[in-house]
Amino acid sequence: MKKRIYIITTIFTILVLFTSSIVWFFCDTSLQTNLVNAILDKSGIKISKVNIGTNTIVAENLYAKLSTGTFTADSIIFDYSFSNLFSKNLKGSGEIKNAKFVLSKEKTNSENSSKNISKTNALSDIKAELKLPINLDISSFKGNIDIENGSNCISTYLQLTNVKINNQQLDFELNATTKVQQTSNTNYTLYVKKLEKVCNAKFLHNQTEIALATAEISENLSGNIKVKLTLNKDTLSPISKQFNLDLPNLNAQAYVEANFDLPANAYTINLMSKADISELQQNKFTKDLPFTKCEFLCTAKASIKNNKLSITELSTSLNTNNAPIFSFDCPNPINTNFSNLKDFDWLSIGTLSVSLPSEFIDKKIAGEFSAKGINAIFDVSINKNFSVKIKSTKPATVKDALYIKDKQTIFENLTLFSDIEGTANIKENSFSAKAKLYTQIVSNKKLTIDVNAEYVNKRSTIELKAEGSLKHLASCLKVIDYPLKDDILLDANLQATYNNQLEISKLNAKAMCINSDTPLEICAYDKILFNPQKREFIKPCSVKIRTKDFPFSIFLPFTNGVDAQSISLDSTAMLDNKKISIQGTLTLNDVSYAQNQQTNFHDINLDTTFSASLDIQNLQLIANANKIKLSNSATEFCTATANLNASFPQKTLKLNSLKASASLQLAPIFAMPMLAKYNNIDRASLDANVEINSQEKLNANLKISNFASRSTSNAIETMSANVVADIPSLKNIEAHINAKSERGTTNATIKFEKSQTITAEINAKSIIADDILILKSAFSNPLYIETKNPQAKRKIRRPDEAFSVRKNLPELKTKDLKAFWNINTNALIKFNVGNLKFQESTPLENFSTNITITNTQLELTNLSAKILDGTLKGGLKITFDETLNNPYKIEQTSFLLEKFDISKISTKEFLKGIFTAKISLQSEGINLEHLTKYATGSAVIEGGKGSLLLIDKNSDIGKKIGLAQSAVSLLNTFIGSKSIDNTTKLIDKFERINFDTAKFKLSRNNKDFNINLDTAEILAPDFLLKSLSGTIYFDALKPIIEHDIEIVLAIYSNNEQLLKMLGSVNALDIKSDIIDMRKSEDFKILGTIEKPQTNIIDILTNKATSNATQKKLRNIKIF
Repeated sequence: MKKRIYIITTIFTILVLFTSSIVWFFCDTSLQTNLVNAILDKSGIKISKVNIGTNTIVAENLYAKLSTGTFTADSIIFDYSFSNLFSKNLKGSGEIKNAKFVLSKEKTNSENSSKNISKTNALSDIKAELKLPINLDISSFKGNIDIENGSNCISTYLQLTNVKINNQQLDFELNATTKVQQTSNTNYTLYVKKLEKVCNAKFLHNQTEIALATAEISENLSGNIKVKLTLNKDTLSPISKQFNLDLPNLNAQAYVEANFDLPANAYTINLMSKADISELQQNKFTKDLPFTKCEFLCTAKASIKNNKLSITELSTSLNTNNAPIFSFDCPNPINTNFSNLKDFDWLSIGTLSVSLPSEFIDKKIAGEFSAKGINAIFDVSINKNFSVKIKSTKPATVKDALYIKDKQTIFENLTLFSDIEGTANIKENSFSAKAKLYTQIVSNKKLTIDVNAEYVNKRSTIELKAEGSLKHLASCLKVIDYPLKDDILLDANLQATYNNQLEISKLNAKAMCINSDTPLEICAYDKILFNPQKREFIKPCSVKIRTKDFPFSIFLPFTNGVDAQSISLDSTAMLDNKKISIQGTLTLNDVSYAQNQQTNFHDINLDTTFSASLDIQNLQLIANANKIKLSNSATEFCTATANLNASFPQKTLKLNSLKASASLQLAPIFAMPMLAKYNNIDRASLDANVEINSQEKLNANLKISNFASRSTSNAIETMSANVVADIPSLKNIEAHINAKSERGTTNATIKFEKSQTITAEINAKSIIADDILILKSAFSNPLYIETKNPQAKRKIRRPDEAFSVRKNLPELKTKDLKAFWNINTNALIKFNVGNLKFQESTPLENFSTNITITNTQLELTNLSAKILDGTLKGGLKITFDETLNNPYKIEQTSFLLEKFDISKISTKEFLKGIFTAKISLQSEGINLEHLTKYATGSAVIEGGKGSLLLIDKNSDIGKKIGLAQSAVSLLNTFIGSKSIDNTTKLIDKFERINFDTAKFKLSRNNKDFNINLDTAEILAPDFLLKSLSGTIYFDALKPIIEHDIEIVLAIYSNNEQLLKMLGSVNALDIKSDIIDMRKSEDFKILGTIEKPQTNIIDILTNKATSNATQKKLRNIKIF
């Protein structure tokens, strides 16, 4: 009894402990969490809290590190019935909340494992191996998951329903709806239903079907799969927006049907697809495509059974405009046995056809290259070693090719043919190719180019041979007027191999012109061995390049406008260790250069001896041109030498040093067509020495000797300049300029510094203006101006036409868009001139001013100078506002010139005396010429104790007056009249008028822009010379010295003696506008500013001689 009680007590105790353990397990979440994490530790899954209840399992803060990214979820909840576990059934439903899968940036390769299924295995055998200890019956499992890939995120709602998994059954229904975040109201839905032997799947965009698939699998692992795929622009637009893709207007359909029998190892597949692009979007990838519509077709039928492959149908094509561009066809069935691959050599699998129409070539291939067509047909074969071979079944053709560069036709109507054969082994990564390229036959001659290339075991080999006539090729070149009778025969060979080092075993080329005695030859006498890793030649070798009087025309496509009659070259290049050196002589005969259909120069002969050395490891270049000679048919006008030292760090040119010297005759240089506009030099020679050091400092010394213009007999003995500058920035420039002639010496210094603001200082100790004019005339060809400007000689317009004409001037039609001084930075320039000499006088001394420049303002301040022995003070301010009709504006500006000697203005001393002038001006304009030509303002000029030359006896009018005096004197001797004697005295009196004071007032308005003489009063001891009116008529089409003048003057006096003399010649007016003074008759100054004329001689002589003669004749009695 006691034993029985003991057994019962023990069993009860065990049950209590077991029950307590179960209760403790369900109550202690910490224990549950630690136990689950321990089980999942090796899988990389961590859960912060696990709560397993009798009806619910909750896992919180799930984290899983996967090979493709990280998976997180706030919680997973699963409701189940604990009691069902005792019957090996798990029934329930679940939900996952806030799940997120973040794809990793690095891609990892996963190992793929597969099992071989024997022929005896069936579905039941697989089920037996996959026996489950429990039956799953899940009514629903749902949740949201966000998939992130960088900045892109896709949100998907997943729902699994009717999941039944046991040893006899695997059925489920899946509904997955994906929403792209950046697209509203757009869903992609995947629906999969597996029930017994049939599995159906649908993929939808909103309600539009994209893909439909059906699979049926029997018990013995045989069955079939059918898939239908439909794509269009609407279904793909959300994806294109999400990933910024410019997808075309696509309409594509594909049908795939496959049957399989795994135990029998038999498979068949049928594929048919069609894609239409009706509107190709223009983007950076498609902008050069010549079509906006295309069609792609593909059909295939194949089967595998008992290791035998049979392809009964295979064709693909890309069509545009209903014509195929590319197509591949398998005309005959393909049958092969995988079990006998050792007997499998080459098997033809089809024909590849390429037919590119002209409109495709125009845009796709090169933009400026076109042809009427490119056609080729290739036979495609494969072999047991996974090699692919293509071989042209007939010559590939490029017909009537045309190439245009920079709007110039390089060649046209070029037709080429080619036989091509190539083999590529995908498995061994090797290939070989053979090609024969030949031109159209002309006069039973053609050019043939044979190319053999091979790549095996990382070793590349190429062999090239070109032989034949360049006649067809030359006839197609349109950059030259090629003489077809001078056919050129080419014979060239190249053999090269690369396998960690480059070996050129053969290099020679010979071009022979029919009418030339010597060919153009390039020949390497030894093998060229080069190690590119070490950048060195393994052993010394030499390459010879030579020719003599070879026609230059074949080089024209590569010389960008430079042409020559012939070229002679004798040079040798040495390739040794880390250095390439070359030396030789070069001669070019009758060199010319043309651009934009304009000849810049011609008839130039070049002779030079040169040498160069390149350190290919340190990229150091040393080049020397020891003797450069330039000549034309008449004379040698240039000799020069040059030495260059440069390096190429980081593939950019760094100039270490440059030295060059040259002696030139400027007259032949400026006689070239491109400088004809400036060609008025009679003679001049230039010696130049230029040096640039490693600090990029330029030092140039220039000296011009015996400089003379054709327009003058004067010459400048020497001109020299020394320029020091930082290049290429030009931050600091300093120049010293000297010129010497028999008229004196010009000496100037210029300093320039560029930072945020440009500062410059120009100091000229002395300037000889006559020499400046010689320079100006030497660089201005008057014959060129007359030839190029037929409107230079214009109609002389009268004053009343001037204002209307100015509105139609060419310069008024061109409005400056920015100020002429605008250099996109601010500047301060100090300008000083010691003295300026002109025609043996010094009209300007001690000139100084500061010039301040901004983008919109030019201002002269502290302007002072000694001009004509007087003192000049003033300033000038010009502003620019592009928004105004007249952007330029000179505000009210005043100048004061005090106590200047007016006689120094003209060598004839027309007016003598010490004067003071006050000048004010203002202007507006659309450009500089308009601004200066149409300035307005006023001037007051006052002086005293001087004289006015009214009659210059050395001028034409003076000679006329002298002749009149002689006639009057002769007449006075015969007639004896007092009035005639007074005429002579008056002419002498008014030849030069001595005055006590003189005052002139001038003004110019913006109505007619004439210069008006408002006041002119010259007070002499016994009379007053006064202007009644005066105008200098403006003509915009003529220089100011040719402007017409019309000034009316009169003499006022109360001196009785003078009045009697004027009265005796009837030169007194009956009226006077000044009280107590009598007025003479009006006389005029007419003509132009350069050639004035006066009618004073007529007033003083005509009436006096006429009256005296009539009186004397009345007293003579005949008979």
